[in-house]
Amino acid sequence: MRLLVKALGRAIATHCESLLEKADPRVLAVQKGVLRTCRRVDNIFLDSRIYRNRYLAKDVATYRAAAVSVALAPHVEYDRAIEDGRGWGSRCALQNWVLDALENWQAVLSPTRRAYRSLSRTLMQLPSNIPIDLLKALSAVELECPIFDRVVLIAVLQSRDHLYSVCAEEHLSLRNATAMAREANVRLFMHASRSDIYRVMQIIGNELQCELSPRRLEDIGSAVRYLMDYPDAHHGRLQGLARKSIEWHRDGAIYELDRDASSHLDQSTARPPIEMPADPNVTFLASIREIYREGKEMHSCVAGLADAASAGRVYLFHCEHNGHRATIQVGPTGQFVEASGPCNQQNQASAYGRKVLLTWGERLASRDHRERVL
Repeated sequence: MRLLVKALGRAIATHCESLLEKADPRVLAVQKGVLRTCRRVDNIFLDSRIYRNRYLAKDVATYRAAAVSVALAPHVEYDRAIEDGRGWGSRCALQNWVLDALENWQAVLSPTRRAYRSLSRTLMQLPSNIPIDLLKALSAVELECPIFDRVVLIAVLQSRDHLYSVCAEEHLSLRNATAMAREANVRLFMHASRSDIYRVMQIIGNELQCELSPRRLEDIGSAVRYLMDYPDAHHGRLQGLARKSIEWHRDGAIYELDRDASSHLDQSTARPPIEMPADPNVTFLASIREIYREGKEMHSCVAGLADAASAGRVYLFHCEHNGHRATIQVGPTGQFVEASGPCNQQNQASAYGRKVLLTWGERLASRDHRERVL
């Protein structure tokens, strides 16, 4: 069997080399540029029309940001079609919209669908080692200045991404007063320096009694989410927002979000319409009291989801595995939202709970689909 595999591998490699010699150099340059940058090649690259735009092909082969923009274009245009009420109709229609949008690839990553100076300068010197899925948030935030630092750009994108997630979970419009106040705080990250973010992460780490490293994407995200929990607009520097956020959490925002919390601590949360996960290591948080206790013990803001859990807009679970603990969120139709340990860190329990609840969520999604069909 090993000899057969070796022989087939050699034959396939030889065949691939002969095909590559016949391929159009422009096509190879574009696909290599995208694969090198994004580690994947979308179906959009099967459409020969993308290679007829010689300027686009040249930019993709030259600029990393162009490859990112082309790879993200189908996902961005799909979201925009939904937001605009167009619906995406068919894959063919979506493909046509994507090709039209790529006439100016920088505009794909602009919320106004027009390229602007700060975005252009950022894209021309796009920092490396930023996950492509996170770069999608560029299409929803308008940069007030060019950003060339990796840590600062990650913080900006994660702050905007977290704001969108919170609004989706709480069914809030981005025009809601609280959402607009938090969006004002997103701008603080744009004008912060790397040293500002380092200092803020150190302050938050000391407060939560855990080490937050700017080298880890998850730790930057933990610090950003902690700051973005603060519900009011802050006018000043990032360190000032950190102080206000710490005071807000200390005043009981994590554990008792309203002054009358004691009156409904024993209120039950909405139970899922299917049986709970059979795994004994995963426990459903069945009351407001349990959610507040979870937030206090895990040093997290899960208590902010108490109302959503009570209304059935999210299901919350506690997981223990190999001496580690984690809190897991699952959406109302079974979609996995988040799993994190103490201080929003990732650990063995968060990975284990994610695996268990992904399977459970598929059952919930299946049930929801059947009900919609009926």
